[in-house]
Amino acid sequence: MRVGILDIGGNTASIWYALERLGHKAAVVKSVKCQDALVIPGQGRFDIAVKKLTGKMREEISTFRGPVIGICLGMQLLFAASAEGEGAGLGVFSGKLHKLPVSVVVPHIGWSKCSDNEYYYFAHSYYVPANGQGFKRLVCRYNEVDLVASCQKGNFVGCQFHPEKSSKAGHRFLEQCLSSA
Repeated sequence: MRVGILDIGGNTASIWYALERLGHKAAVVKSVKCQDALVIPGQGRFDIAVKKLTGKMREEISTFRGPVIGICLGMQLLFAASAEGEGAGLGVFSGKLHKLPVSVVVPHIGWSKCSDNEYYYFAHSYYVPANGQGFKRLVCRYNEVDLVASCQKGNFVGCQFHPEKSSKAGHRFLEQCLSSA
């Protein structure tokens, strides 16, 4: 499977290595054409990343028929908006991301157990509340905060954690997303 890793800056090398280890042909791309699947990588700020999503790129992503996986900031970009600055996300998922409350350690960095009883590696300061979200796949409880760890709508899957850094559980998650989205 040819997997394009969208070049919007950020964490492309570790996801490239993970996909290659799983036997996929991965490439960092500026266009989604000629790809079987697409990864929107994570690292950075929502408002800066939104500016890199040009009109043409937004259209290509929204009409892409293969699996689309948003990782960390990539998942956040799949939402309509974020408390982390101005600009509209891709709007695949409705809602706005919130900053983690000051009552928890921010950023949330490290291994956390999710609702599938697997541990995944997280590194983030913004989140989607898990309450009442029909699109959630996995939930993580971080201190007193229940957050969406993974969400899905059609061929779009988002994960707040980094599957490429989450050992065997993360690799299984990537394979499931690439084969089922």
